[in-house]
Amino acid sequence: MVQLVPPSTESLSKVIGGEAIKKVEVEIDDNRRVDLLIRRDQVDFFLESSEEPVAVLRFGSSYSGALWLSGDVIGEFYKAPNGPFVVVEIQDGFKRPHPMEDVDPIGYLIKRLASLPT
Repeated sequence: MVQLVPPSTESLSKVIGGEAIKKVEVEIDDNRRVDLLIRRDQVDFFLESSEEPVAVLRFGSSYSGALWLSGDVIGEFYKAPNGPFVVVEIQDGFKRPHPMEDVDPIGYLIKRLASLPT
């Protein structure tokens, strides 16, 4: 079954460290879907034709981690106590000066995947 809305990073952060592996298929636009393979400490993103993950969300803890796209680190994320997630983009090896507040890291990666050419 295809989901229109991906699972939230908040919900996944509560189950990291578990042994279960789960696969979720999410629609990213009218023509494409992405498979999320939820593992112990990371979420791998596969486009329909990819054999290797095209994006990875890797948890460093239940409230922080790194974002990868096409093998390159593109950002990091963290959550302040009782606050929303914040994504800090990384470009050319440097953190961008203005973090993106109240952004779900999984949603952020899906938007980046949607902007990739088909």
